[in-house]
Order: sequence, then C-alpha cells, then structure tokens
Amino acid sequence: MPTPKRPNILFIFTDEQRQDTMRVYGNRKIKTPNLDKLARESVVFTQAYVTQPVCTPSRSSILTGLYPHTNGCIENNIPLKKEIPTIAEMMQGEDYVKGYFGKWHLGDEEIPQHGFERQWVSIEEHYKNHYTREDYKTVKASYRLFLEKHGFMPDAENSGHPVFSRGFAARLPEKYSKPAFLAGEVCQFIREHRDQPFLIYLNFLEPHMPFFGAYDGMYNPEDIELPKNFDALPGPDSPIRHRYMVQYYRDHGWRDRDDAHGTLKTEWEWRYLIS
Repeated sequence: MPTPKRPNILFIFTDEQRQDTMRVYGNRKIKTPNLDKLARESVVFTQAYVTQPVCTPSRSSILTGLYPHTNGCIENNIPLKKEIPTIAEMMQGEDYVKGYFGKWHLGDEEIPQHGFERQWVSIEEHYKNHYTREDYKTVKASYRLFLEKHGFMPDAENSGHPVFSRGFAARLPEKYSKPAFLAGEVCQFIREHRDQPFLIYLNFLEPHMPFFGAYDGMYNPEDIELPKNFDALPGPDSPIRHRYMVQYYRDHGWRDRDDAHGTLKTEWEWRYLIS
C-alpha cells in the first residue's frame, strides 16, 4: 500500500482575544473577516476551554498536552523545562519541518528550542530579566532586526539592553507591524517547504494591549456597548486593584507602561478604549 500523505499542521494563536469578540460566537460589531472565513470552512467548537487564562501556563499546556501544575509553568515567565517535550519534539521522527513564529513566553524568547530549532522567528524582547543565561540577553529578536533593517531605532531599554517598546511597535504603519511581519515570514516558510509536511506554530501578540496601530479608529466610541459593571471596577486606591497592578507590572515590566494603561474614570474613556 502507498504511504498516506502526511497532513500539514498550522496552529494560529491570538493573544488576549475573548471568544465573544468574534462573529462566529455571536458578536455582530467587531469585524473579523479572516477569522470568519476560517470558521466557515472549519469545525467550530463551542465548549472548548483553555486550561488556564494566563499566558505562560496556557501556552505550556497547548504545546505539551499537560496541565500547568504538571509541566511546571504555573504562572507567567516560568521557562518550560528542557525535559518536558512539546508537540514538535514528539514528532521528531515524522519527517516534518517545523517552525515557530511569534510570541513564546516560555523562557529565552529569542533562542530556538523545544523542537523548533530549524526555524525560529521571534518578536518579543520584554522578558530578558527572566532568561536562563546572561548572554541570551544580547540576542536580538527577529522583529527587532527587521525594524532596524528599515531604519527604525529602539526607543526603550530592558535589563540594560535597547529594545523596541510595544507602544512604539503598535504605532507603526501596517507593513511594519508585528502581524504583517509574522504573516510574511510564515508565507515564505510555506513556499520554501511546500513539498514537505510542515508543522507551524504562529503566535500573534495582537489584540493584546497597547491598543494602537493601523486599524485604530475603525469603530465609533458612541456605538460601543459597555458592560453593565464598567463603572464598578476597583478604584486606584483599592487593595484589589493594587495587587493586580503589582502583578501586572511584574509580568510586563514598568517600561511597557503606555498611555493606554492609565486610570479610566468616565464613560467616554471606556468607550474610547474599547473602540
């Protein structure tokens, strides 16, 4: 019997995107034409849940098939242990060419690892204080090299090294944005390996804050429906809010602070933020 053709595998992830922000799950205001097209051509799961809503634990579970308390990534910025295999490492003998593109958030962001050594395209430089080796901090992200090639210069610093802040990158024209960069890299990878079975992990940062960029202004703030509890969130002096902000800036680094993170007081400010 002829050997069955191996299917290509492409994972596409977005960051901090709620299920109810997509048309396929009932939202009629937010425009997501490409996701809508994928949904029309796919099986849509209505009762599928992540094991953990926080970034690192959730990513670790998807990659390894293990709960966070089993693989060790129980909170953000914990590196995935070398001895914990990912799906890419589980497929080592299957003749697949493998590529990782985008946000990793499982330690040593710019360093190829865990079965994706063949192709590794990184976009984040904001977790350097969590790297396992000091010399890793000098490695530039793929996106950083792309921006420098086009004449842009880093505007911030992390662990003593110059970096592009998320706020800076989010304000760039679309052709220099992280999504456009990643899409171009993935398409090139597919063209180069079209005659081989491939495994691709594509991880966009967007729509994670900050909320700027080429599509800012698509929606009129006056048309935004606010949740009933929008004005009932803890105030700036609340212990709950204080604990949250301490955790947030520990995870993201204070240099990531952006004017999108300020205290929101009025209904208009909430509408403007959501739009």
